[in-house]
Amino acid sequence: MVLSYWKRKRIAAEARRASNYVRRSTATLRASIRRARGKPTPEDEAKPMTDKEIDKAAAAGGETKQEKDMLKDMMKA
Repeated sequence: MVLSYWKRKRIAAEARRASNYVRRSTATLRASIRRARGKPTPEDEAKPMTDKEIDKAAAAGGETKQEKDMLKDMMKA
């Protein structure tokens, strides 16, 4: 069976779109089941950074004092 180049590309794009839809739906379903059972979801488990962690990350990322201060402000917001 011979398919044209464009038809194969369209089929591949539709397969990717369907795969992404299933992946998102499955993740949503799992999260709702976890919430129903009273367990924390991965989004709930993410902890905010402490000031010490923010300072450490800013010091590692910025080269000048201005860049470090800017990074601290961005991370605290």
